[in-house]
Amino acid sequence: MDEFGLDQYEAVQDDDQNSQDVEDEEEGEDLMENMERDYRAQPHLDAYDAAEFDDETVDDGDYAARMAAVRAAEQEMDHRDAARVATTGGVPGRRRLPDVLEALDDGDEVGGGEGRRRKRGRRAADSSAPSGISGGDAEDDMADQPAADIFSIRGPLLQWVSQDWVALEVKRRFRNFLRTFTTSPASGATGAEGTPRHLYYIDQLSQLAKNNQLSLDLLYEHFSSVEPGLAIWLADAPRQILDYLGEAATDVLIQMFSSQVADMYAAAGRTLRIHVRLAGLPICDSIRDLRNYHINALVRVTGVVTRRSGVFPQLRLVRFDCAKCGYTMGPFALSGPGSFSGGAGGSGDG
Repeated sequence: MDEFGLDQYEAVQDDDQNSQDVEDEEEGEDLMENMERDYRAQPHLDAYDAAEFDDETVDDGDYAARMAAVRAAEQEMDHRDAARVATTGGVPGRRRLPDVLEALDDGDEVGGGEGRRRKRGRRAADSSAPSGISGGDAEDDMADQPAADIFSIRGPLLQWVSQDWVALEVKRRFRNFLRTFTTSPASGATGAEGTPRHLYYIDQLSQLAKNNQLSLDLLYEHFSSVEPGLAIWLADAPRQILDYLGEAATDVLIQMFSSQVADMYAAAGRTLRIHVRLAGLPICDSIRDLRNYHINALVRVTGVVTRRSGVFPQLRLVRFDCAKCGYTMGPFALSGPGSFSGGAGGSGDG
């Protein structure tokens, strides 16, 4: 008995439990013990029943006649396909399954929703695209097209959103958001039912193009109400997602004003590349609460600016002119900050 009144106990091994575990492991059927029994002779089962045989001779007829029947059937199917193409449109020479089998094939295709999306995209390519929209854009932004499952994340988020097919789906969703999001004209917020509404971001893009501007303000409340999953990604991986949103906004602007909008920006000395600026992030963090897990994430802080540095321009395009021969190299696009060391121009021989 120690000073606390507790006895010193020794660990006692449970021999009964261990022996029971060994017995459980030894129980079971030995598959190799009675293997020979499966190969013993059984004459009453190893012979076919003569009553089940069909010994009648089948006359296949003339080979030429059978081939003529096959060709006639193929010609009949070709005529039927040509009539369908003439009445409903489609690609000649592509034979379709019956409607019932096509419905079953859509449901059983390997790949689930992704496979059905590819098949539906192929069908959309068979028909003419709506006027004013190119075939690729109409196929890419069809309202009834099932979306790819981009939210079944496998691996780190930054690596996941860097995949090409995820980037395409993010841009498709944002293009659809810009074209369809409506608000109340009076308040700028989503209007009640029956209130006159207008396409908020289409109007913003129109004003942006008229003023030769490149920044589109995106309200987080608007985006999260339509695409909550992408709104979370926007806060967790802002660098990649904002790049995708900018590319999608540029595509929408070009579709609104055709390719002439790029010439209009070029005449003003600017390159057409819309930059999406996020506003209204709901969570506000204190500067003292920022930690290492906030790195590469989108944060909102408040404070008073007591000192600031100058605003330095960022070099995006560089061009080199040779002082001897006048040869011009470039322009070269710079993807990040840093100096660019260009080579010398021509040798001076012109």
